[in-house]
Amino acid sequence: MEKSSVVRFAILGITLTAITSLYANQNALSFTIICMEDVIHSKSTNETEGDHWLNNSNKRNVLFSIIAIGQLLGNSSYRSSNTNNRIKVYLPNLRSLSDITTLANPLAVELGHLYLTIVRFLQGFALAIIIVSCGQVATQWSPHNESATFIAILSCNIQLGLAVTIPLATMLCQSLGWRSLYYFFGIFGILSTAAFFFMFRDDPRKHWMVSDKELKAITAGKEGPTVREPVPYTKICSDPCMHASLLLAIGGFAGLLVISVYGPTFINKALGIQLTNTGLLTALPHALAMVLKLLVGPLFDISTFISEKNRLIILVFLTQGITAFCLFVISQKPSEVLTQVAYCGASACIGLAGVSVLKIAQMVTQQHVDFVLVCITFCGCATAMILPAIVAIVCPNNTVDEHFSQ
Repeated sequence: MEKSSVVRFAILGITLTAITSLYANQNALSFTIICMEDVIHSKSTNETEGDHWLNNSNKRNVLFSIIAIGQLLGNSSYRSSNTNNRIKVYLPNLRSLSDITTLANPLAVELGHLYLTIVRFLQGFALAIIIVSCGQVATQWSPHNESATFIAILSCNIQLGLAVTIPLATMLCQSLGWRSLYYFFGIFGILSTAAFFFMFRDDPRKHWMVSDKELKAITAGKEGPTVREPVPYTKICSDPCMHASLLLAIGGFAGLLVISVYGPTFINKALGIQLTNTGLLTALPHALAMVLKLLVGPLFDISTFISEKNRLIILVFLTQGITAFCLFVISQKPSEVLTQVAYCGASACIGLAGVSVLKIAQMVTQQHVDFVLVCITFCGCATAMILPAIVAIVCPNNTVDEHFSQ
C-alpha cells in the first residue's frame, strides 16, 4: 500500500469525531430534558400521588452530578490500568459503553429516575478518556510546530458537540420526538468507534500508512529517552506551573459547565426565548468558540518571535479577562440583546482555557503528560460534582432573577 504524508490529519479527524460523539451523548439530556412533557403527562394519568421526578429540581441536578462521579471513577480506572498511553485500547471500549447507554436512555427515562441515573453514571465513566485522548494524541501525532493547532482542534470536541447537539435536538424534538436524538447518536457513535479502531495507532512508527517523510516531521524534536521513567509525583505536584494549570482548569470547567449544561435553560427560562429558537441561540456561541480556537491554535504556533511561555501568559490573560467581563455584564441584567452578546462572548472565550491547560501540561511534563491530564480531569470532575449543588441553591425555581444572579 502506498504511504501517505497526511495520516496525522486523518488521525486528528477520527479522534475528534470519536471524542465529540462521547460528549454529545451525555450532553443530549441537557436539551431533551425540557422536551419530555409527554413522559410527565403519561405518568401523571397513572399516578395519583407525588410529582414526577422530572419536575423535581434536586433529582434533575442529580442526573448532572452523577456524570462527574462516573467520570471520576473512570479516570481512576484509566490511571490504575495497564492501558496507560494506549488510547487505541481504552477509547473504543469506553466509546462502546457510551453508545450502548445512549441507545438505552429513552427506556431508562420511562423506567424511572434510578435507571436513568445508572445510565448517566456509565456515560460519565466513558467521558474520562476525553481529556487524556486530547493530550496523548496531540503529543504522539503532532509535529512540535503544529502541537497548539492539534490541541486547539481536539479541544473543540465540547463546542462541536454542543453546536451539533443543540440544533439537531431542536429539529428532532419538533419532528420525530426527543427519543430519536438518542437513537441517532447511538448509531453514529457505533460507526465512529469502528472507524477509530480500524485507523488509529498509538505510535505513528507502527502505522502502516505513515511515510518516512511524515514520520520524520512528527518525531523531530522528540528524540528524548525511549525508556519511560517513573513519574516524579512530588516534583510535579509541587511545581507552580502545575498549580496554575489546575486552577485554570477549575475556572474553565466551571464556566464551561454553566454555559453548556445550563445554557439552554437560561436562554429558555431567563430570556423567555421559545424552544424553536433556543437551540440556535445556544449553539451560536459554541460555533464562534470553534472558529476562535481554529484561529488561535495556528496563530500560537507561528508566533515564534514571542517565547512559548509569554504566548501562554498572553492567551490566558486575554481569554480569562474577557470571560470574566462578559459574565459580569450578564449578572447586571442588561437588555436582551446585550445579554445575548455577552453570553456569546463568554462562551466563545471560555473554551480557550482548555487550549491553555493542555498546552501547559504538554510543555511542562512531556513524557509524564498522562498523569497531569488525569489530574486535570479530576479537577473537572470535582467542579462538575459541586456546581449542580450551587445551582440548586442559587436557582431552585429557574426564575429570571435567579439565573442572572448565577
